[in-house]
Amino acid sequence: MKNDQGLTLIEIVISMVLFGILLTPAFALFSSGLKSWTHGTEQIDVVQNMRFTMDCMTSEIRQTVKDPAPVLPATGTTASTISFYIPKIDAAGKFIGTAKISYQYDTGDKELERKEEPGSYQPVANKIKSVTFEYNELMSTLEITLVGMRQDGHEIIMTSSIVLRAVSR
Repeated sequence: MKNDQGLTLIEIVISMVLFGILLTPAFALFSSGLKSWTHGTEQIDVVQNMRFTMDCMTSEIRQTVKDPAPVLPATGTTASTISFYIPKIDAAGKFIGTAKISYQYDTGDKELERKEEPGSYQPVANKIKSVTFEYNELMSTLEITLVGMRQDGHEIIMTSSIVLRAVSR
């Protein structure tokens, strides 16, 4: 049996153990990288969702007209709903009236919803933990705070302060 070329069972077992020892850290590194990539992707998704929503809301709120008066929270209090009126312009660029816009937070679906009267509420942003609107009458500013939530429970907070030029109570 001196001329037989092959591996013994012990040699195969030893090589498998060594291969397993080398492969374990590589798998742990791959798993950690995949987990980090998943969290990063979700973070980007939540932040982009919140940023788009905040941009849309602030753009509309900046257009608020004085008459009819917007429904804002009383100074020093916060609310999760807001209603205001923006000008309606026809295709020729002429003012044709106002449109009532409302935003509300739906606690059941964890989303921010928007409604343009006479329609119904439509979702604007999901993965939202809370929304607060706070009006400061003295400064004539409205502060909006959006709190987003990743699946792992990590909160992302975004705020914006808007000067309401056309509104005075």
